[in-house]
Amino acid sequence: MPLDHLETFGAAVKTARVEKGWTLEALAAEALGNPDRKGYCSQVEKGKRNLTEGTIRNFARALDLPDSATAPLLNRALPTDDQTEASDANSERLLTEVETLRTQLKLSEALAIALAYKYAEGNPTDLNGALTGLEDALETAAREKARDALPSNIDAAVDAVLAKVAALNDDGQTDEADSLLTAEIAATAEEVARKKRAQERLLERGIEQARMNNNADAYAERQLMLIQLDSPTAEDQFHRLRAIFTERYEEGLRKGTPFALTAAIGLAACCADIAPKPYLRAMAKHDQANALANQGLRTSGPDGASLLAQAVAAYDAALEVRTRADHPVDWAMTQNNKAIALRNQVTRTSGPEGASLLAQAVAAYDAALEVYTRADHPVDWAMTQNNKAVTLQDQGIRTSGPDGASLLAEAVAAYDAALEVYTRADYPVDWAMTQNNKATVLQDQGIRTSDPDGASLLAQAVAAYDAALEVRTRADHPVDWAMTQNNLGLALSEQGTRTSGSEGASLLEQAVAAYDAALEVRTRADQPVDWAMTQENLAIVRKAMAEHDTGGDPLQNLKAALEHVEAALEVFDPEHMSYNYTKASALRDGILTALANL
Repeated sequence: MPLDHLETFGAAVKTARVEKGWTLEALAAEALGNPDRKGYCSQVEKGKRNLTEGTIRNFARALDLPDSATAPLLNRALPTDDQTEASDANSERLLTEVETLRTQLKLSEALAIALAYKYAEGNPTDLNGALTGLEDALETAAREKARDALPSNIDAAVDAVLAKVAALNDDGQTDEADSLLTAEIAATAEEVARKKRAQERLLERGIEQARMNNNADAYAERQLMLIQLDSPTAEDQFHRLRAIFTERYEEGLRKGTPFALTAAIGLAACCADIAPKPYLRAMAKHDQANALANQGLRTSGPDGASLLAQAVAAYDAALEVRTRADHPVDWAMTQNNKAIALRNQVTRTSGPEGASLLAQAVAAYDAALEVYTRADHPVDWAMTQNNKAVTLQDQGIRTSGPDGASLLAEAVAAYDAALEVYTRADYPVDWAMTQNNKATVLQDQGIRTSDPDGASLLAQAVAAYDAALEVRTRADHPVDWAMTQNNLGLALSEQGTRTSGSEGASLLEQAVAAYDAALEVRTRADQPVDWAMTQENLAIVRKAMAEHDTGGDPLQNLKAALEHVEAALEVFDPEHMSYNYTKASALRDGILTALANL
């Protein structure tokens, strides 16, 4: 039966009852013969009850309703007396059963009546189930009524809606209350969606602003907030934030962008803070250590030394969870990376402390190789062999006599081992890296060896650098390209100083060109330590050109050499980069002596 016709009839009933001055009990007595059925009469007046023909005529007779009030209903298909009488009887029984509970809960009779009819109709053959449901509904209504009586502390408009819902429920208009809530929920959802879109746009702009302002902490925090807007779980948030870390970290490695690495450090720290599991936190600490180590390598002075120390500490934190017993492969990876950070600390440390750091690094590589075997992990084995070779080389450079030569030979053997796996066909980038590194050992060996063997070693070094540059192009790998250009300059410079005449002069000029190329990427702003090292190398070759019969002006070459070494000394901090500072200071003294002797 259409709801609008029931409401129209109900309104006519109520108007006629009020005009007669009757209560609902009086109406129930006159129309239904039972004053206790006042609740039913209330439902009729609200258009909530399906009515039989007999019931409609009873109300019309009692209230002297005109045919116009009853015709819209009587002209339609109506339920049988049995259907309505059964539903009404069940409802009245439920009301009787819950009357004591309703009174205790201080709920309105109209609300109880409305709910009783809903549960009677919903459970027509299961009165016990209907009663249980009705009792639960009344208790729910009481809790919400108490809650509605308190301010929400959210919004005045929300409080007004809740008050109206409470009033409708008290009047038994539960459907109207539900309709009002449905409309408000939809409106609120639309507003939430609008605010979410606004928040997304503000956060996206805030992320770029943080990048503009070189504010890594704000960058990481806003990235997390953006993810949290639509990320359901902490683990999902962790992995999505870590993906952004990977993007920034790889950008920093490949392009040398300072902010990218700084942002990566902040993102990894944020990942560690939100990690829902110890293993994920260890993963984040390892990521953070990698970024700290690379940033420390590119940062001069106390800040660089501090970053490298923080990296070692972060690796140690990861190793508390990444144990060999529980996570052998991850343990080996972290041991390898920790060794790299220790080795990089050595570039800032001289004397016994530096030697101790190198020994710790070699020990960490050896530990990693206990898991990274060639049989089980050939690529990781090759990587660790390469890294160990770098450290052996550093030890060899710092060690004089036969012991130093032996260490350099061990380094060459380790590089050759790595190249058994790192082929150009299968791993071109790693192959180029190992070629570059092997070339540096050949160069060091050549410097220690007199001609003709020394010249042969230097020629092998130059050939290896040239091979590496076939893969390490400026377009694809600018940072590595600059490193290899710098290293090539060292080998060419050594060759030039050993070669007389125009051939030697040409080699020295080629060395200058290689260093100048490196400085196109190694800027003081982005890579101050590498910039300073290349400046020092330029000072060395310019001094050599002044002493060599190159056909150039010795005075101009010495002046240029002095400018380069003084530029390097602006970066080489005597406290935290004592080895580099001492070496560059000795070079400056030699240049000044040469200028004085002209």
